[in-house]
Amino acid sequence: MIRLFGIPIRIHPLLWVVVTISALTGHFLELLVLFGVILIHELGHTAAASSFNWRMKEIRLLPFGGVLEVEESGSIPAWQEAAVVLAGPAQNALMIVLALLCLRLGIWSDAWSEYFIRVNAMICLFNLLPILPLDGGKLLKIALGLRLPYYQTLHAMFIISLLGSTFMIAVSLSIWQTYGIDLNLLMIGIFLFVSNWADYRNLSYIFLRFLMGREARMAEHPDRIKAKPLIVHAGVTLAQTVKLLRREVFHVIYVCDEQGRIKQVLPELQLIRAFLSGKEQHYRAGRGDFRYNNSKLGERRT
Repeated sequence: MIRLFGIPIRIHPLLWVVVTISALTGHFLELLVLFGVILIHELGHTAAASSFNWRMKEIRLLPFGGVLEVEESGSIPAWQEAAVVLAGPAQNALMIVLALLCLRLGIWSDAWSEYFIRVNAMICLFNLLPILPLDGGKLLKIALGLRLPYYQTLHAMFIISLLGSTFMIAVSLSIWQTYGIDLNLLMIGIFLFVSNWADYRNLSYIFLRFLMGREARMAEHPDRIKAKPLIVHAGVTLAQTVKLLRREVFHVIYVCDEQGRIKQVLPELQLIRAFLSGKEQHYRAGRGDFRYNNSKLGERRT
């Protein structure tokens, strides 16, 4: 592990395999270019995240690109996350412009400029595939999160990513009779599948991190909060209710009976606190289990 600007940089073991193969086949210089392009791509993400004062954990360099690990998880504004995601491909676009400029000025040869442009285009376009943790997957998750509850967004994205990585593996194996097995595509597909399967199994933990960040965001930017009513039927459990929360809005929950009459009005943070306490996850709204005390926020009537 090395550090750059105080941020740990970890190199995935698969990348060391690629390094070894490149050295043995005489393509070490090309690998250095690829490594540099990936690093600059990730530094674009890092610079954007730093401008928003995100808490960054580390940069992981992978054979197909890199991943910036941050502490925030669904608790930051969608526009900030989109800006950070797009900052990576923006670096590739800038490097392509730089290569064209150097070619025009005669600083670089045609072959070198073509290779540099091809590497940047490959990294940029591949990262825009709608598969997590690629940039395209993150952008799709942001878009879905604006229309769906966050829990449903996470579930949908992991399913899409698993299908996408499975398709990648299938393509790498299906062309073996004509072109041979594409080992790079196969390794990347397997890595993405395993990564998304592990995250899918930890979906509840990832969702808990989202819930834990809600109160902090409300306290940090109370003037930027958009309120939206959330109507649930009496008898819905607390665990089911929190899974209906959306990312970019905060909710006031109206519990209605079968005739549509309001039986309870519950603030979102009170439900989240109760859910995180682990004591009231199966309580049912509107049946006397969980009550909102108008005089003291967060107190439960008995």
